[in-house]
Amino acid sequence: MPHGSAAFASVVVTVAVSRNKLLARIRTVFIPRRPDIRFFSEELHYQSSRVAGFGAFLLLFVCLPYLWLDPLIHPGSPWMLVLRIGQSLMGLIALVAVFFDRVRKNAMYLVFVNLLYVELSGAVIAGLTGGDPVYTGGFALVLMITCLVPVPRMYALLTAFASVAVYAWFMVSAKLDVSIPRNIFALQLIVTSLSITVFFIFILDRIRHSSFEKTLAIQAARDDILKLSEFAQKANQSIDLNKILDEIIAYVQENFSIEGTLLQLYDPKTDELVYFKTNFQDFHDEDLRKYVQALRFS
Repeated sequence: MPHGSAAFASVVVTVAVSRNKLLARIRTVFIPRRPDIRFFSEELHYQSSRVAGFGAFLLLFVCLPYLWLDPLIHPGSPWMLVLRIGQSLMGLIALVAVFFDRVRKNAMYLVFVNLLYVELSGAVIAGLTGGDPVYTGGFALVLMITCLVPVPRMYALLTAFASVAVYAWFMVSAKLDVSIPRNIFALQLIVTSLSITVFFIFILDRIRHSSFEKTLAIQAARDDILKLSEFAQKANQSIDLNKILDEIIAYVQENFSIEGTLLQLYDPKTDELVYFKTNFQDFHDEDLRKYVQALRFS
């Protein structure tokens, strides 16, 4: 019995550790920590990593109800079923992929690929229905989501115009009668949605850039405070004047791009500033050293 109890306790501990690791991994995927960011592309990767997990989960399930509705509404379009299944498969692949660190660090590309597939498949599905207002309305909704996705402005514009071009190609191929109010409504809806999408792509891109610049300024200020704190701590740990002065000189030189420092101290006997020390690299020159050491300021 004691051996059995020990084995059971070991299994419980192993399960608890595995569970904690799994929960930590899930938190990392869905609530990622903000890394040290220096470039706008890194900011977009971070923002994409925040939505990649939720987006993949949503994409996996959001299309499932339409798998049985589409054949009832448009029974002669088997490609609609294929595209719907493709959307769910893209969601499943993305959901698995975000658990890999390398993918999360470059999450913007994953999000862009999913966005591109969703937009183009939505355009094809709406096109296969011949401009059915219900499906066109769904495509218009998906189109406007483009401006919310944290990808570069050119990526978003490319996705929006490419999907509308695909939709337009289907309408032209179907020889859509633009004199029918139903078709006019569908076309006006797409044009309006595209205009709104393009407008907000530019607006939100500008907001993201502005937010990133403010974040960089805050980050720089925080780094300066940390450096100053470390410098003060080092200086306070020593009672040797030479070491303290070396720390001061090193801090000034590192943070203010100074090539070298010449330090003079006040001599109360002569009422002058006299040479004390320097860290100029070329101070090994004998004549220069004698000249600097002989300097006096009263």
